[in-house]
Amino acid sequence: MGWGAKEDSVSHAIALMLPLYAFSFTAMLYFGADRFMDMAKPGFAGEWRPSLVPYALLFWTLSGILTAFFYDAVPYELFSERGRIAGIIGATAVFALNYNQPLTGGFWRPEDIVFFGAAFAYSYSVNGKPLALVFAYLLSELPLWWCLLYPLGAAAFAGYITARFLISAYFLFRHFT
Repeated sequence: MGWGAKEDSVSHAIALMLPLYAFSFTAMLYFGADRFMDMAKPGFAGEWRPSLVPYALLFWTLSGILTAFFYDAVPYELFSERGRIAGIIGATAVFALNYNQPLTGGFWRPEDIVFFGAAFAYSYSVNGKPLALVFAYLLSELPLWWCLLYPLGAAAFAGYITARFLISAYFLFRHFT
């Protein structure tokens, strides 16, 4: 196992995110780019300011590292001694019980569990590259992209959502056909 991310491992992780990206793309079309961008605004941001950019990059990069390494890769390695399926289930369970603190706050996000838990654990089981998961995590976090793209407007945000969806569809086609 190498810690680095190769193109195939990154594209594999992004391909598995297609249903999530399709949902975001469809929601953007339904609500409109302006409203969807407003929905992506992080709860801690009162209004956009330049200091949000480095803060958001640091915050979500650290969250991505925590997710990929400590909620997916390490648990997968520990549980996979009993087999690949046990590794995926174990890593998904560790993720589900820790990521949004559901047992203390009652906050369960099924989409996070399915994609950042199960899909990431599966991708890790195939490629063994946690940094690929960090890249996919960063591409997936809409509040991060709100912080980065807000000054460019809703059209830039809509372009990002559309491009992310199309790239993921391309990677899915490339990996699984």
